Amino acid sequence: MILVKEYKPELFDEVLEFCKVQKDDSEVSNNMWSEDWETDNSTLLYILKANERFSSNHGMFHLLYEDEKIIGCGGVYISDFSLRVAIAGVRTWVDKKYRNLQYIKNYILVANKSWAVERSVDVIALSFNYYNKNLIKLFTKGMKLGTRTEKHIFHNNFNILEFPVIIKGTPQWVIYENLSNYRFDWSQIK
Repeated sequence: MILVKEYKPELFDEVLEFCKVQKDDSEVSNNMWSEDWETDNSTLLYILKANERFSSNHGMFHLLYEDEKIIGCGGVYISDFSLRVAIAGVRTWVDKKYRNLQYIKNYILVANKSWAVERSVDVIALSFNYYNKNLIKLFTKGMKLGTRTEKHIFHNNFNILEFPVIIKGTPQWVIYENLSNYRFDWSQIK
C-alpha cells in the first residue's frame, strides 16, 4: 500500500537510512546524502535537522511509503521572496525502483499542492537547477497528455518562466501554477 506521511522529527533516523541507501554517482544525489551531512547545508538531512524550511506553518516535508518502508520524499515551503508563493517539489526523490510509476506526480506533488492550497497560497512553483532543468520537458509532455486532475499540480494552468531566477542563492528555472488571480512578478528575483 502506498501512502504519504508528514515528516516529524521522530522519523529522522528512518529518513537518514533512506538517504544513505539512495546515494549514487549522480550529482543530484549529493542533496540526499553526504558523509558530512551535519555541516553540509545542501543536504536534505541538514535541512531537516538544522533548518526551519519545513517546520511549523512555513513548510512541510512529505514522506512516501510502501507499507512501512520509505520509498520517496519531497517538500513544500512558503518562499522567502513572497508569502503568496509556495515552492513545491523541494528535495524530491524517489527510489530508483519506483521512478517510472509517477509517484512524484500522483502522491508527493499532490500532498505538496494540498498543503499550499490549505494555506491560501496564490502561486505554486517547482524550481530546477542547471543539472535537472531537463525535467521541465516531462511536465510539458504531461500537460499535452491531459493526465492531470484537480488534485494535481498544473491542472488548471502551466507556466514556464522564460528566464532563470535566484532562489536560495542559486539560479533556478521555474514552472508554476497560479491558484488565484494574483500574478507574481518573477522579474523581482531575476
